[in-house]
Amino acid sequence: MRFILLLFIIPSWAFAFEWEAGIRENFLTNKTYSYNSDSASRIRRELFDRGYRRISLHPRLQYAGDERSLFFMPAIKSPLTDLGVMNARVSQANGFMTIKPMIFSNPGLGEAKPAARINPVKPEVAIASYDQQISLFLQLSRQHDVDRLVVGSGITHLLKDEKNVARFEAMLRGFRKRLTPSTELILEINGSEDVKAVEFALLHNFDLTHLVEGIAYVPDADQALNLENLKNIRVQLEGILPGLPVHLSRIVIPSCLKTEVTGGELYCADSEKDQKAQVTKFINFKKDLIALENQGILFRTVEILEANTDFEPKNPDPRYPYYNPNFNDPLIYELPKKPIAVLPAFPIPETTGKKIACVLYDKNDLPPQVDRIGDIHSVMLESVLGAFPAWKVRRQRLKSYTQGSLQDCQSVFYLATNFAQELPQGFADEVALLSNRIPVVWFNYKFSELALNLRNRNQDPGFDAAVLIQPDSAPSPQNEDPGFFRFFDYQGETFFKLAQWNPASHNFAASPELHFINMKDADKVEVLSKSRHSKTNATIPYAVRSGNIWYMADSPFSFVHYEDRFYILTDLLWDILGETAPTERIALIRIEDVNPSLDMVSLRWAMDYLADQNVPYSLGVIPWFADIIGAGGPDFQPQFKPITKFPSFVSQLRHGLRRGGSLVMHGSVHSAGCLISGYDGVSGGDYEFWLYPENRPLPFDSIDWATRRLELGIKVFQDLDMKPVAFEVPHYAASVMNYVVFSKMFRWNYHRTIYFPNSINADTALPERLRAFNCDPAKCGDERRAILSNLRIEADYTAFGGMALPFIIHKDAYGQSLIPETLGMIDFAFYDPQTWRPVSKPEDIIRRARKLKVIRGAAASFFWHPQVLNPNSRYYREVPGSYERMGGKKSLELVVKGLRDLGYEFKSIEDKTLFPEDDVL
Repeated sequence: MRFILLLFIIPSWAFAFEWEAGIRENFLTNKTYSYNSDSASRIRRELFDRGYRRISLHPRLQYAGDERSLFFMPAIKSPLTDLGVMNARVSQANGFMTIKPMIFSNPGLGEAKPAARINPVKPEVAIASYDQQISLFLQLSRQHDVDRLVVGSGITHLLKDEKNVARFEAMLRGFRKRLTPSTELILEINGSEDVKAVEFALLHNFDLTHLVEGIAYVPDADQALNLENLKNIRVQLEGILPGLPVHLSRIVIPSCLKTEVTGGELYCADSEKDQKAQVTKFINFKKDLIALENQGILFRTVEILEANTDFEPKNPDPRYPYYNPNFNDPLIYELPKKPIAVLPAFPIPETTGKKIACVLYDKNDLPPQVDRIGDIHSVMLESVLGAFPAWKVRRQRLKSYTQGSLQDCQSVFYLATNFAQELPQGFADEVALLSNRIPVVWFNYKFSELALNLRNRNQDPGFDAAVLIQPDSAPSPQNEDPGFFRFFDYQGETFFKLAQWNPASHNFAASPELHFINMKDADKVEVLSKSRHSKTNATIPYAVRSGNIWYMADSPFSFVHYEDRFYILTDLLWDILGETAPTERIALIRIEDVNPSLDMVSLRWAMDYLADQNVPYSLGVIPWFADIIGAGGPDFQPQFKPITKFPSFVSQLRHGLRRGGSLVMHGSVHSAGCLISGYDGVSGGDYEFWLYPENRPLPFDSIDWATRRLELGIKVFQDLDMKPVAFEVPHYAASVMNYVVFSKMFRWNYHRTIYFPNSINADTALPERLRAFNCDPAKCGDERRAILSNLRIEADYTAFGGMALPFIIHKDAYGQSLIPETLGMIDFAFYDPQTWRPVSKPEDIIRRARKLKVIRGAAASFFWHPQVLNPNSRYYREVPGSYERMGGKKSLELVVKGLRDLGYEFKSIEDKTLFPEDDVL
C-alpha cells in the first residue's frame, strides 16, 4: 500500500486577527457618494488591493432628540439597496462585509459625526424604535447573506438601568431569531461607560453570551492606540464575557499633528499633517497588537477607519489612511504568519494486483522544436484507459526508457507523435519481444523501425508504414479541403477528421497527414478500419492488427470532436485489453444551467415532459446566482445570492426531484468572483475555475481558494437538505489542481475535461467523511484543506487537449470518476469559427448517437438548456433567427424519441449499478 506522509513539510497559515476597513458615508448631495456609487466601488477595490478582505459600512440612523425618543432613516443616506449591491461586490471578490448602523444626532450633507451615546427621555420608546429600524437591516442581511451585523451603537449604555435590561435582551433575542445562522450578530460596546453598563446588566441576568456571536469594542478615543489600555480592557471583557470573541472597532490613526475628542470620537484639530508619521503609527499599532497576541490576548478583527465614500475629496480627511499614498504597499497591512502543522496525507488506495498498461510518449523540451503533443495525448490515453478498472496506467516519457523497464507491463502503448524523436537503444527490441505475449499498440510515426526489428526476429507483421501521405495541396483558411484522407469507415459508420483551420498553428486543427499502411502479407493482417480520401474516395487501411501488434496510422487524439475517428480506438480497446464490454445501451440527459434567472415555465415544462415520458434526468443546478455588473436584472444592479433566497425557484427544484430528477452541482456560482471570465459576469455565462479568453488558471487559484469555493455551493445544498449526485465544472474548464480537487471531493464528476501536461508529485486520498456533502464545511473545511494541502502538482498550460469520453470512466488521469457526455447540446446559434463549436440540431444529436452504437459501452449523453424555449432571451436576440430554427419544445422531444428509436434506454445517474458510490480501486 502506498503511504504519503508529508507532515510539517509545507505549513498552512493562519492569522490570529484580521484587518477590517471601515468606510463612512460622505455626501456632496443627496444623490452622490452612496455605498453604490462608483467612488465606493473604487475604494472597496483599492482597499482589497492593499490586503483587506473585510469591509465595514456605517449606514446612518437619525435620532429625534426630543421627548419622542425615536430613531429613523435620514433623507440623506445610502438606501438599503445600495448596501445589498455593495455586499454583492464584496462577496464576488471573495470578501466579507459588516453593516454597522450608526446613530447620528444631525446627519446632513458631508460626513456627519456619529453620536457616542444618546440619552432618551423615554428609553423604552427608544429601544422599541431602534428595534423597528434595525429590522430593515435584518431583512437586508437575510436577503444578501451579509457576514456581520453590528448593533447597539449609541444605546448600549442604556443597560445600566435595570428597567431596560429585559427590553434590551428581548430586542437582541428578536434580532438573532430573524437573522440567518450565517450572519454573525455583534454587540457594540463604546468605551468604558458601556463596559460598566454591560457589567451591571450581567448582574441582573442579562444572557448576552447566548444572544450574540461577539463584541465590537470601541476604545475610548484618546486611548485607542494605548497598548496597556487595550490589554486591560481585553482582560476585563474576558472576565465578564468568557470565550466571547472581541473585535476592535472604529480605530482612528490620524496623520494630523493635533487631535481632539468630540462626541466620543477622535478628530483632527488643525490642518497640519505628517503622512509618514501616520504610517509609523499604524506599524507601531500593529506591533502592539502582535505583542498582545503573543501574550494570549486576542482580538478577532481590528477595524481601521480607512475612508469615506468620496475617493477623491477636495480636502481629504487626515484621519484616513486611504488618502495617504504611503499606505499603498500591502506589506504595511501584512500580518505575521503562524505555521500550523499540516495534517498528514492519507494513503492512496491499494492498487496491487492490477494489470499494468504502459504508455510511452514523445516529448521535446528544447527550443525551437518544443513539442508537448505526445505528453498531452498520453494524458488523454490514460484517461480513456480509466474505463477499465482492472488496469493501472503507467505513463513514461520515451527518453526515460531503460532496457528491461517494460517487463512488468501487460500491454504497451507508444504515442510516436514526434517524427524526429529517436527510439532509445533497445526499445524496439524489447517491444518486439513483448509482442509475443502481450498487446503492443503503436500510433503514427516510426513503425517501420519496429517492423524491421520484428522481421529480423522472424516475426514479420505482414505490413509496414514507412510512407507518410501529405494533403494534395497546402491547407489554408481559403482551402478547407486540400484533398486528404479525412473519413474513416468503421463497423458500417463513418467518422472524420476536423477540417478546421487553426490560426494559431497555421494548419488544420487535426493534422491532415496519414501513414500509408503497405499490406505485404494480407493473410497476416486484419484491417479494422479504412480511411477515405475527401476528393477521390480512394480507401487505404487506417487501423490494423497483426497478432499482438496493433497499429493506427496517426494519433487519434488530435483535436477530438463528437464524430471523430478517436472513437474507433475506444471500441478497439475492449479487444486490445481483453475486457468484456457491457451490452446495455444507455442514454443520459442533463438539463443545464438551472438557476433563478431561468423562465420557470420553461423549466417546469421540461421536467414534467421528461417525467411523463418516464425519462430520468439530471438538473445541473448553480447554487449561487451572480450578476457582477447588473447586466441581467431589470434594475441593472449587481447580485450575489444563494438560491435559498429564491423560494419559487427552490419550489421548482423540489418538484423536479419528486418527478425523477437528480441533482448535479454545476459549480458554485458559474462565474469567477469579481472577474468577468468569459462574457458578462452572469451565472451560467462565465467560467468559474478558469480565466477566459486568456486561457489560463485564475490569478488567485489555489487549493485553499478552490475548496472554499466548492464549500460555498455545498453549504447551500445542505441548507436545502439536498444532496447532488455529481459535480460539473462550469464550461468544463479548470486548472489541473482544480480537477484533482474535484476528484477528491466528489464521487462522480459529470463533465468533459481539459487535459494538460502535468505531474502529480505528491498525492493524498481524502477520507470519505470529508467528501462533499458528508460534513458541514464550517466544521470540517479546515481539516479537508489541511489534508489536500499535501498535493504537489506541476502543470504546463501552454497546450492542451480535450475529448468526449464515450463510456463511464472510473479514474481518469486526474483521478476523476466521470459520467460521460458524448453528444453535446441542442444549439442553433453559430459561433466564431475559431472556437469550432458546431451547431447541433436534433438531427445532429441523433446522428452522433447512431454512430456511437458501434462503440461498445458508449453512452448517448446530451444536455439541454431551458433557455431555448425563451425567444426573448439575450442569447437568441444576439443570433437572429436561431430561435425560429430551433422549433421550440420539439428540440427536446425529437431527441428523446430519436434516441429511443435507436434502442437506447434512459438511465438515472443515481443508478448504483452504473455509478456505484464506493470507490473502484
